[in-house]
Amino acid sequence: HDARYVERTRYDLTLDALDAAFDDGQVHVDFYENLFEPAAIERLCGFLGVPVRAAEFDTWVNVGSSASPLSPEEHAMGLECFRPVYDYCRARFGDRLPDKWGRASGAPG
Repeated sequence: HDARYVERTRYDLTLDALDAAFDDGQVHVDFYENLFEPAAIERLCGFLGVPVRAAEFDTWVNVGSSASPLSPEEHAMGLECFRPVYDYCRARFGDRLPDKWGRASGAPG
C-alpha cells in the first residue's frame, strides 16, 4: 500500500490519462513481457513510421531482482490492491494481455 509503488503501477489511470490527452491512434501500447522480441520492434517501428531495424536483445540492463518471493499473504494483498488494474487491462486488451498477467491476477491464463 506504499503510494510510491501503487502510483507507478496504476496502468488503468495512466491509460485513461493518455486517452484523454491524445487522439485515437496517437498512443502505442505494448507489454513489457512482449517487448524483447522482433515482433514488438516491428509493431513499434510501424507505429512510428520508421524503417524496422534489428534490435539487440542479448544485453540486459536495469534487470530487477526477484530474490525475495512474495509470501502467500503478500501475494493476496497485492492482488487485492491491484485488482482494478488487472480488471481494467483484461477488459481493455483481452487476448492481447500476456499469459503471465492471468496467472499473476489469479485468473486462468
